Amino acid sequence: MERFDLKAVQEAHLDKLRAATTAFLQGTLPTAHFRAVRVPAGIYEQRENGRYMVRIRCTAGLVTSGQLRTLSDAAERFGSPMLHLTTRQDIQIHDLLAQNLLPVVEMLAGVGLSSLGGGGNTVRNVTVCPMAGFCPQEEFDVTPHARMLTTALLSTGGNIDLPRKFKVALSGCEVDCAGARFNDVGFLPASAESDKRKADEAPSACRFRVFAGGGMGARSLPGFPLEESLPENEAVAATRAIREVFDRFGNRRNRHQARLRFLVERMGTDEFAAHYRRARSRSDGMPPPPGASPDWTRTEPVVGGAGLAPVTSGPEGTGPRIEPDSADLVRWMEQNVTPQRQAGYFFLTLPVFLGEIQAASLRAVADVAERVGTGVVRVVQTQNLLLPGVPAASLRLAHSLLRGAGLARPVPRVLREMTVCAGSSTCRLGICQSRGLATAVEARLESSRLSLDALSGVSIHISGCPNSCGRHPLADVGLAGAVRRVQGRATPHYEFRLGTGIPGTLAEPGPTLPARLVPEAVEKLLAGLADARAVLPASSPLSQKGLLEQFAGLQEVPDLHIDWGDRAEFSLAGRGPGECGAGVFDLIELDLATADEALGQGRLIDATVASARALLVTRGLSASSDLEALELFRTSLVGPDLLAVDHLPVVDLAVDTLRKTGAVPPPDREHVAALLAAVRELYGRLDASLRLPGPPASPLQEGPPAEQAQPPTPTRGSVANTPAPSPPPPTEDLRGVTCPLNFVKARMALARVPIGDELHVLLDAPGARNVPESLVKDGQQVLELAEEESWWRLRLRRLR
Repeated sequence: MERFDLKAVQEAHLDKLRAATTAFLQGTLPTAHFRAVRVPAGIYEQRENGRYMVRIRCTAGLVTSGQLRTLSDAAERFGSPMLHLTTRQDIQIHDLLAQNLLPVVEMLAGVGLSSLGGGGNTVRNVTVCPMAGFCPQEEFDVTPHARMLTTALLSTGGNIDLPRKFKVALSGCEVDCAGARFNDVGFLPASAESDKRKADEAPSACRFRVFAGGGMGARSLPGFPLEESLPENEAVAATRAIREVFDRFGNRRNRHQARLRFLVERMGTDEFAAHYRRARSRSDGMPPPPGASPDWTRTEPVVGGAGLAPVTSGPEGTGPRIEPDSADLVRWMEQNVTPQRQAGYFFLTLPVFLGEIQAASLRAVADVAERVGTGVVRVVQTQNLLLPGVPAASLRLAHSLLRGAGLARPVPRVLREMTVCAGSSTCRLGICQSRGLATAVEARLESSRLSLDALSGVSIHISGCPNSCGRHPLADVGLAGAVRRVQGRATPHYEFRLGTGIPGTLAEPGPTLPARLVPEAVEKLLAGLADARAVLPASSPLSQKGLLEQFAGLQEVPDLHIDWGDRAEFSLAGRGPGECGAGVFDLIELDLATADEALGQGRLIDATVASARALLVTRGLSASSDLEALELFRTSLVGPDLLAVDHLPVVDLAVDTLRKTGAVPPPDREHVAALLAAVRELYGRLDASLRLPGPPASPLQEGPPAEQAQPPTPTRGSVANTPAPSPPPPTEDLRGVTCPLNFVKARMALARVPIGDELHVLLDAPGARNVPESLVKDGQQVLELAEEESWWRLRLRRLR
């Protein structure tokens, strides 16, 4: 029988992170090598270069009061005092400098917290139902199983370098609040029909249905039933077998086809199940049974403070009886206090808007959990905190303490459980400002005439891109950030998803509307839903899809091209290769479709502009006008292995027409069609990271291949190990040239030197931050970035 030692694994990984971070800070470890160590350790670079986020895994969402205090201390001392609660029951600390990463990770390790597996292609945090262990409807508590799975999976090999991330969730009943069906591996209690117990099995033993290959994203899918009645002590063996099949056969070449659900789709469920059975047959023993569940009750309840009459429990399941001497207390009881299945005990919901909570407030939660609860708090998928184990006699004291900390605001459930990902405010994958939209939706609903209490069962989830970090495919009203063109300009939009209300099913696609129209559309949708439910309580938002059609096509809206939470006009510039691929591909296809339509209608100038604009985003460029789109096309997409110069005459003709330069002959339809066909052909050669094709690397290339090369962190006087060529390489002075034109001009200058030769580029500080990364994404090699006086010298080698 196997024994697992998670502590030893965490210490070993901490030693590895400690060595890598020290070497990186000393300048002896390349950026790419450091990233390979820190990302599996849950450390990500934010949108602002040089700033990092640490994601701390909280198994089953559980954190003790002592751990909360340490998290608060670490955030205040080393990063932002605003901590973030995630939809996967993690806690994140943001705005950390590289030199502060080790102090934070070591500080957390001292209280039993770890970020191991918080990112990258690893086994991610094992999640459970928000109320697991104290839900009146659950068949059994899945919390100890989540703890056992975490220990077993992370303490054995094969959990760090998987083809893609690997997510596990457990739910305690068929309602599936944890979304187990939509994880790589999901566990639900076995149904009565399939619960075939062994003759010698204890009557109280738990059994699971196991689902494999579920997931959410641009293509969300439920898992398929792999096991109908699995004994609880085989949960670890089953999960490890699924992971083994994934590790062996998963797609490591294309990260957009790498998740387990794509492997199941490619193999088929029968073949996948056969590989799973073979992996199970190699199991060398069963793990020990799950450990004990946390104690959700107190043996000696805390009594209310002086001057407060005690609150007594009402009939079982009806909640506490309270004296109506405080409207604020009554409202808080109605909105935030729920009976547990343990008679006489309640759990408190602490609303955390956008999942963001100040360190001081988190420290106050720790104090309250110790005084009136069990000293344990749970982070839940709705980005709130649950405080369980509060006896009836302590509810008044709990309210008093939380109110003193500013945490007792009664919030209608429809707003309290609105779930939102980070969006483009910090995430490098984000398209839209999902947090800004959430704030606008909340303000709109609070100022409306809707009875928000009547909508307590309605869920609103917002993701800033199709990747579903906000879990929008599982919501009654789901919103996913997208981009469309309105009047020729990139404009933030949201795709609506409308839920069926049936467990285990995905929300259905609805219309796509400009971001500025979404708050009003959500209000109208909820108003129609409330009316429908007054007649048909089981009605779903699907029946209200028609309410959204009135917003389709509206373009005369103030600030249509500005996202919620932004002041500047929306742009995808800088979000090209390797970032938000799904949204960028959508935008390219929209431009190509626009070009097709214009060509078919004989609008040849419009077809030329749309063709020229389509692939600019792959260069990190965004044109504010048709003329600028044509000029950027000439400088960034015409050249060797891209588009032939033969297409330039039709582009020049379009430029002259737009400038109204004399009598300009009309373009030839065949030439415009040839340009569109060439752009389509080049688009077909894009890889999944939006990189355009290039020739094989020159034999003169030194260092890693282009797709692995990374721009160096700017340091004073950094020296590469590449000998300087003779005679001295040419130099391009781009000091004072703004982004992104400095990148375009650097590419043009690089195109003038032979493949394998060097080019020196002089840049000011903003250019030094952006141009090297853009050139690496373009397939070129950065040899050195060094500061000289008040400017920077960038040494490049042309690889393509």
